[in-house]
Amino acid sequence: ALGAALGDVGQRRKKKYAWIFGNGNSEDNGNGDQLDGSKDNDKYSGRKVASSTLSDEDVEWMSNIPYTITIPKSFWANSPSTSIETSDKSNIDEDIIIVHAGLIPNTPLEKQDIQAMVTLRYVMEKKAVGNNSTKSYAYFENKTSGGDGGDGGDGGAVQVPQLWAKVWNGPSLVIFGHDAKRGLQIEKYAIGLDTGCTYGKQLSGIILPGKTIVSVDAEKVHCPITRN
Repeated sequence: ALGAALGDVGQRRKKKYAWIFGNGNSEDNGNGDQLDGSKDNDKYSGRKVASSTLSDEDVEWMSNIPYTITIPKSFWANSPSTSIETSDKSNIDEDIIIVHAGLIPNTPLEKQDIQAMVTLRYVMEKKAVGNNSTKSYAYFENKTSGGDGGDGGDGGAVQVPQLWAKVWNGPSLVIFGHDAKRGLQIEKYAIGLDTGCTYGKQLSGIILPGKTIVSVDAEKVHCPITRN
């Protein structure tokens, strides 16, 4: 539940977490959107939650949780082998970044936008400036809007939207979720693990350092897919 809450769109406020410990009803974020990012479809109204509430200290603690976790490659060289992984650590030759949704390619981690880290799926390539040969990308919110080669709303984007993971060129390996529609994604420098467990498909994880993907079937459909 905590991970889902931290993936919510919008500014973090105490009421945004009330559904975790409250009566199970979705709350509006002030923009007509529910906490799960959907419109008023009440699809979480049947959620079983505890009957307590969050304190101000709880909210402060969650607000200070980082949006990404970085595992430096040096960690594996200095760590002992585990019972579930072999001692071969040759698969890890880059830092690993764990993020809920994604990162804008060719943008330093410290300059990543919060919206991108919790909601990103697509990016648009921006127009080159001067003689800069490094490609620059902009957040693209919805593949079905503005995907005609226009400016995507930022005044500088060209071409068509692309999945950010396909154009992420490292140097860090990014492990991410938030894209159940595409399921398991394996790119050179990005691994997407959202395989739609909440929709009755599979729950997937990765065992490091061997990069072993493990998937199990969902016990049931926790949240039916709705079509608007």
